[in-house]
Amino acid sequence: MPWRHRRDDVADRQDADIDRGDQVTAGEETVETVRQRFDVASMLAVAAGVGLVVIGAVALVRAGVDGSWYEPVVRVVGIDHTPLLGAVEVGVGALLVLAGLAGARVLAAFVALVAGVGAAIAAVEPDLVDRELALQRGWATALAVGGVLLALILVMARGRSVERRIEHRPRAA
Repeated sequence: MPWRHRRDDVADRQDADIDRGDQVTAGEETVETVRQRFDVASMLAVAAGVGLVVIGAVALVRAGVDGSWYEPVVRVVGIDHTPLLGAVEVGVGALLVLAGLAGARVLAAFVALVAGVGAAIAAVEPDLVDRELALQRGWATALAVGGVLLALILVMARGRSVERRIEHRPRAA
């Protein structure tokens, strides 16, 4: 899974003797490539996405999608949901999961920011989406704060290097 950025640090080291099992080779150069493979910010995007997908999927299953997208209103973890809100949560969550797994932190940050701004608008003016989404002010505020914080974390965080690959090649004469 690519939890990494596109950055390679190369450190060259010359060794007189390099042991390869029972074979010793003289005069080779060791090239060590360090790749950033573990990215906490992308992992947070995946976790937030999975949470949204689960909540939205439960809302869709409980409300059903064979009738209107605006009713019935069902409760999932104490929050009112319409089928449309559940579908939006599944869509945003899926985008976050895909972007996080692909290591596309900028895309994940953009999705989180757009979702956060949309939720902030719904929190400030709940009458705009009351009939369609039945979005409660508390849930909208939590989504807005979470989306903006996730976007900031994704943009500002740096990954950690945890994988090393060592190559042995003959030294240039």
